[in-house]
Amino acid sequence: PPYNAKGFFYLKMATRNYQSGVWVGTYALSGKQKEVRLELQFGYNGQVQGNGQDDFGLFSVTGEAKSTPPYNAKILRSDFAQGGNEMEFTGFRESASGGIFGTWKGPLGSGDFHFKPATDSDPLAKRMKEATRKPQLEQLEAMGFETELCNKALDESKGDLAQAIDWLTRQTPDQTDFGQVETPATQSDAVSETNVQSIVAMGFTDSKAREALRKNDDNLEDAIEWMFSNV
Repeated sequence: PPYNAKGFFYLKMATRNYQSGVWVGTYALSGKQKEVRLELQFGYNGQVQGNGQDDFGLFSVTGEAKSTPPYNAKILRSDFAQGGNEMEFTGFRESASGGIFGTWKGPLGSGDFHFKPATDSDPLAKRMKEATRKPQLEQLEAMGFETELCNKALDESKGDLAQAIDWLTRQTPDQTDFGQVETPATQSDAVSETNVQSIVAMGFTDSKAREALRKNDDNLEDAIEWMFSNV
């Protein structure tokens, strides 16, 4: 005492080496031992989630672990597609050197495994974030946005690329601390409103008039000629 659900869960899971944190070890695949590093969180209802890294690269995992006999765990890897992402771990036994060992099986094969808590606390979450963000960052930079602003957009959108693009296109110089960013809105302000109205009076739309003037350095005659050449 005092008895509580959290304390009971930790005691029970700890006796079976089900501890949230970083795990390291190996698993056999096609006759070869694959080194793996896992960062796992075990929930009160047996749910498991986290990140991992092995010879195949970085991946996220979800699944469930059973803390009563027969002890087993099933996880789904994000990087194995077409039904080959499930790995079931069974036959848990405590190792004299620490951790647990047993066998695993799945669509990709089967073999033994040995996992134990890591002696360091190097988290995989940051690596996962960087690996996921890199192609998104490159795509945004290719659109002409500055790297620092792109990172800010991805933070604001929680990694959603479409929302990040929307956030970037809505920014104006007075809405960000990252300096002057040229946008269509600031470019439009650079043309003469008188020239815009002159072209609009000829039956063209406001947006087309501004586009023509921007392409022709706000020269009215050149802009009109461009308009008729691109109708």
